[in-house]
Amino acid sequence: MNSILDKFHRAYGCMYASPFAKLIRPGLHKFLFRYWVDRTRRVTPVDANLFFGGHMRVVLPEVVSRVIYTYGFFDAEVTYLVSRYIKPGDTVLDVGAHFGYVSVLSSHLVGDAGRVYSFEPTPSTFAVLSENAKSRANITALNLGAGKENSSLDIADYGLQYCAWNTMADESRMPTVLAGVKANKVKVNVVKLDDYLAEKGIAPSFIKIDAENFEADVIAGLANTIQKARPIVLMETGSVASLTAAGSLANQGYRPHVVPRPGVVEEWQGPLDEANSRFKDILFLP
Repeated sequence: MNSILDKFHRAYGCMYASPFAKLIRPGLHKFLFRYWVDRTRRVTPVDANLFFGGHMRVVLPEVVSRVIYTYGFFDAEVTYLVSRYIKPGDTVLDVGAHFGYVSVLSSHLVGDAGRVYSFEPTPSTFAVLSENAKSRANITALNLGAGKENSSLDIADYGLQYCAWNTMADESRMPTVLAGVKANKVKVNVVKLDDYLAEKGIAPSFIKIDAENFEADVIAGLANTIQKARPIVLMETGSVASLTAAGSLANQGYRPHVVPRPGVVEEWQGPLDEANSRFKDILFLP
């Protein structure tokens, strides 16, 4: 097993360690600081140490940031798949980059010979992403959304505390979590990735998509790239939009793979709608 997966498994083990063990690693101070932020309800930028080394800016008490700050990673399945399948020299697209966790991890994995292009449409979220990208020469941070055509669209912006669920779709993926949270409509620029990548001469080898109910539009705008470059695609699932996108990938010869338990990747042999509802993410291999 390579060293980054060793480091990830140690970080993952801390998340499920006993309460006593957590007092030592990650450490009592982190839980106390999180508690203080929760009680004061103050949106607080803070640096988080990452499981593979280095750090990034996160914003407590935002849900993704809480986990990164405490354990040095977020989303075990995505972290495992990204760490396993992205190689030195790869070109990575991070579509729906949020504050840039996957972008920063990918930057580490691709090295100086690789490139990471991070797409984040919400201006306030993008400001944090830019902070994390500026010290990493192989990341290009882009204040753009991705869709089926070049356009300008409204995004529902729930503020930094709930920005993980900002969406350009008509409905949120998490209506119960966002009940009572006011969304501001913000006009954002959207690109058809086929056009953008062709213009810039970019041929991606790995694409991660977390587009909050907008996956079908993202994939529709990638048809030529998928046909020509045949990148690996890692996509968040669980919605009608992601099922439509999954069907499109399957029709183009991609094979869905899932993580049924930590550290195991299996090709999915059942119906796509079952995988879409059972698993949070699906890896599509050409």
